[in-house]
Amino acid sequence: MLYGYTPFKGKMRQKTFANILHKDLKFPRSTEVSLQGKQLMYRLLHRDPKNRLGSREGANEVKQHPFFRGINWALVRCMSPPTIDAPIPEEKEMSVDPGLDDLQTLPLSILGFWAVR
Repeated sequence: MLYGYTPFKGKMRQKTFANILHKDLKFPRSTEVSLQGKQLMYRLLHRDPKNRLGSREGANEVKQHPFFRGINWALVRCMSPPTIDAPIPEEKEMSVDPGLDDLQTLPLSILGFWAVR
């Protein structure tokens, strides 16, 4: 939702599955997203299900992520959604790879993750 497309899309269904298993999660530089937003996506899309956000405490774990700071979950159904400007893709903007930034290049300490090898 933050970027408007899936990070693992392939030309064919099998390629999408292969991308999910093997491709690193990358973020385009063209769209400004907070570090908390990137952390949220990284944790939700973690390959190891045991380490995914929500795998231990369910939805409460997701709701407590810093990206959602300030959200009153008890009243969320009564709130009006914020107005956002939807980007209008240009014809040549369909190629995503040139402007990608990889989370792997950021120090793990900044991301709040610890490397487990």
